[in-house]
Amino acid sequence: MSLEALPPELVDQIVVELPLHDIASLRLTSRTLASTATPEHYERNFHTHHLELTDWHLKRFVAFVSGGGLAHLLRHLTVIAPVYNPLELENDVKYKATKAPVFYADGEFDKIDSISLGYKDLMQTGLDLDILRLQRHQHTEFVNRGGHIALLSRAFGMLKTLDCKLYTITAEVAVYRAPEGKPLMPLYGGGWKHIWTAADVALASIFASLDTSGLQARHLNLFNNSRMLRCSIACDKFSNLAHNSGYLDTFLGNLESLSMSISDKIILSSNTDPMDLHDFSFDAEWDPHATWRTVGAKLCEASDEQNFGGLSEMLRKCRRLKCLEVSHFKLDHRSPVISQAQSKGILSALQRSNLQTVEKLTLEGFDTSEDHLLEILRSLPQLRDITLRCMRMYKGGHWNTVLNHCTATMEEVYLDSLFGPKTLHFKAPYAIRDACDEQRGYYAGLKARFRSDSTDPTDCRAAGRNDEIAASKQIEYSHYKGSELPESPKRSWLRDLENRFGPPGYGGEACLSGRLAPEQIWRHSP
Repeated sequence: MSLEALPPELVDQIVVELPLHDIASLRLTSRTLASTATPEHYERNFHTHHLELTDWHLKRFVAFVSGGGLAHLLRHLTVIAPVYNPLELENDVKYKATKAPVFYADGEFDKIDSISLGYKDLMQTGLDLDILRLQRHQHTEFVNRGGHIALLSRAFGMLKTLDCKLYTITAEVAVYRAPEGKPLMPLYGGGWKHIWTAADVALASIFASLDTSGLQARHLNLFNNSRMLRCSIACDKFSNLAHNSGYLDTFLGNLESLSMSISDKIILSSNTDPMDLHDFSFDAEWDPHATWRTVGAKLCEASDEQNFGGLSEMLRKCRRLKCLEVSHFKLDHRSPVISQAQSKGILSALQRSNLQTVEKLTLEGFDTSEDHLLEILRSLPQLRDITLRCMRMYKGGHWNTVLNHCTATMEEVYLDSLFGPKTLHFKAPYAIRDACDEQRGYYAGLKARFRSDSTDPTDCRAAGRNDEIAASKQIEYSHYKGSELPESPKRSWLRDLENRFGPPGYGGEACLSGRLAPEQIWRHSP
């Protein structure tokens, strides 16, 4: 068998075990490798690494960095916490049927139907279930004994010794719903509580390893990219981090940008609230023997200041932060006041953090009041660029004062899907429509962009727009009426917002095993 015909995983393992001079010699054994694997291409492969927090992957990564050589070229590291969720296979075995998606005529997901399994398929499903359960058990034991933190800390320490100039650390989650299957993005991963637990594991392991090793990076991303829809870290989990450690204090103090998706605290609705709630079974949710908590009791827990103390303390350590992106993911779909209380708590933590150096701010998915949002903006003296997406004013608030403040004090303002509480329809000259909007179901007027430099020719989409911009710096809007919103685009748009900002729903999109499009599978490029 030729070298080119070997599985990539086998070649990868060979390379990990070889010293640097032998890796260079390996190119000489194959004309294809010699002609295509140029030194520049070879070097680029070491700039980015995706590391899964499993025993096998972590040991390989330790072997890679312990060899020295080109490990110091690493610039972008993605740390991935795996989820082994057997619930779909358990339901298939229990009901002797598998799930299949049903779509609307326009291609949008509608519901899940069942397809009966034959004898052979049922036996194979049972075997797959046993293997996946074993994988989950082994990984749980590995995490419980702290093996992931020990190996990651060791690798981080070696990178620091190599004087690695790391640019970015990204935390992500990947979901396995079948053994030997491809990892799925959280949006298609079923039970959301498993995903939130894995996000906590990733966050804790990264911060513990940074605390031990002293490794530095410029940018930190916590579950806040297009691949991490329906994945977030609960706001109270930041209180578990060692903020006062010398190494961690230095790491946070040197950060230039921080991007994170923060969800509500997970608040149990009953004394039988299970881990697998919101996957494919409604039985547990409507347990007739459960004792259900009142909205008042849950609201009291949601409003507790201790939920947000760790977040505020972490942000205060970011003394050189230039760019901050915060997305809020709602969890409670029955009582909006509970998510509103936690939204207010997260924004208040940001306001108390004394972020004197932030120049660019993105806020997404928050419910807020007019006065509170203005207080936050005024607490950031260096702010020059702001993005507001899927923001909702409550208590009868209006957007005029906030938008006027933004256009008067900032160089660039980007607005997308604002509610007050009705949907805002932006008017010319600042209303925009991106090239991909029509495909995603967005309609004209949902977005607006303002730039203080009106002479930029790229900012003008139509003749005479320069004159309109020069005449007024006020972003004007009206409110959409229900009759103006076509049903199909509206459904697509609302689903997009729900995927990004919650609530997580029942994971129906996950019932697509074997039928996922490439863009639905976890891949190296988000």
